[in-house]
Amino acid sequence: MKKIFIIAAIYSSFVYAGDRKGNGADSVVCSNKTYLLDFLEINTIEKYELNNESQSDELTQVKEALLKIPLLSGRLQTYFKWIDEFYSEVRFVKTGIGEVSDSGNINIDRERYKNCSFKQLVLQRREVIGAEKRYLIDQNLWNQLSNTHKAGVILHELLYRELNSETSFNLRHLNRFIFDHYLTNREINYDLLLSIFKANKFSYVNIHEMPFTLDSVFIRENLPIGQIIYPGEEILILENKVKSSGGFVEFFTNGFPKFFYYTGYMRLNSPEYKIHVCGNAPKNSCRVNFYPSGAIFSLNNISIENQTGPQKIEYKDAIFFNENGEIIEIR
Repeated sequence: MKKIFIIAAIYSSFVYAGDRKGNGADSVVCSNKTYLLDFLEINTIEKYELNNESQSDELTQVKEALLKIPLLSGRLQTYFKWIDEFYSEVRFVKTGIGEVSDSGNINIDRERYKNCSFKQLVLQRREVIGAEKRYLIDQNLWNQLSNTHKAGVILHELLYRELNSETSFNLRHLNRFIFDHYLTNREINYDLLLSIFKANKFSYVNIHEMPFTLDSVFIRENLPIGQIIYPGEEILILENKVKSSGGFVEFFTNGFPKFFYYTGYMRLNSPEYKIHVCGNAPKNSCRVNFYPSGAIFSLNNISIENQTGPQKIEYKDAIFFNENGEIIEIR
């Protein structure tokens, strides 16, 4: 009786997936092979299964796949940590962990796989307490997977760990997209990728190491562009060809902008001045420079309009600020 109680407690502490609340990767089990469900699914856009393989070990493949998606760059430190710790957080079981419920949201070639079955491969805890393991994995099914499908399982679990999705449908689509790009070197379709991110309710993506909300990102000529108000004016940051409205942007190694070219008024912490960057200077000589912290360091080629006394406009080579935004020099 005690043994039955312990087993029941183990099962009740996990939440089943398969498009029910909770998550864990699902498998398609055939007579001669076992697959990760994510890689077999087809849809109106991707009408083919993902059947490419890599011979690298599964942990290496997950890292290499993530590195191929620049919009995920801000998550790499966290994801790589989770990858390195993955096996230490796994409990393998040989008795099976339940069946996946085919709710109609699983889109595979039913005729081809009519003699196969869907089986739960992983159950992931939402919260881990004490010495508990985060992942419960069916040992027999795991041993039948190729390294690439094991890598897909690991990424599936990492994505769910961050997103905590209500269902796994959109997450499976994202997982398959990432590995498809990794294994085929196909050009990233950023319109499609952005729509998948939105479907998965990502809170942000990264463009050139800078975080942007999904509402502030759009696609132009298959390049993601982030639109920021910094400080108070529109600046466009593009993947690969990084530009502001007036020219190229350079960045510090920590991801903050080092400078960008700009023309327009800047809203600063100095109410006595209205400052226009560029004034009457050529656009390619007008720069906004930053400290590594992200605070404005200086503005080049400006016109300053006095707001508190008699109206007067002066043209200056540069204005300098401390990291608190206070003017320290005008010259």
